[in-house]
Amino acid sequence: MNKFLSFFIFPILFLFGCERASDFNGIYNQQINFSKNSPNLTDIDTISRSLINLDNKNALKKDLQNLYDSSWVKQVRVKTTHPETVKIDVKEYQPIAVLNEEFYLTQDGNLINPGKVNIKLEIVSLKGPSQEKENLLKVSHQVQSQLNRLSKRISIIQLSSDDTLRITTNDELVIVMNFRNFRDQLDRLEEFISFELISGKIDLIKQMDLRYKKGISVYFLS
Repeated sequence: MNKFLSFFIFPILFLFGCERASDFNGIYNQQINFSKNSPNLTDIDTISRSLINLDNKNALKKDLQNLYDSSWVKQVRVKTTHPETVKIDVKEYQPIAVLNEEFYLTQDGNLINPGKVNIKLEIVSLKGPSQEKENLLKVSHQVQSQLNRLSKRISIIQLSSDDTLRITTNDELVIVMNFRNFRDQLDRLEEFISFELISGKIDLIKQMDLRYKKGISVYFLS
């Protein structure tokens, strides 16, 4: 077995981290470590099964490619520490949004479909044409910057065929906008939030519709 094997894809920063170890049926003593900031989304056994062919370069390459294609793993580094022990360092993609409940957008702009998720992800759900994913992300970031003032978090952004943006927060506040006049509507949203923070009525609002040319329609909780 080679003294050092390295399989590399460009590095990335993550928000969460942990460290774990696993043995795989006595074939090799595998010490699997997630990078410090890795979100730890990939099952340990999935990684372990992908690294049983360390003495077969072609099989190992195929197994690793399958791992990259079907999991959150972005980078794997393998090296021996003892004759029958290998140390495996794993880095994962960091998801920032899910597109149409199928594909995940990562922090570095990749679109992946890893399948199984081991933990609940509190990320925004984008619903709309895939070619609009960058624009929907921009909408998410800009609207979220205003909602941070209210301690609210966007859970869903849906783009309809008529250009309507329906933005829903974690506490079911709905904000209706559109792409066509988004910049002006965002400015009005900022002004409205500032006013309602003073009035103290912001928590009573159920829906805000900013598609009007110069105004805003507000629906209050009954």
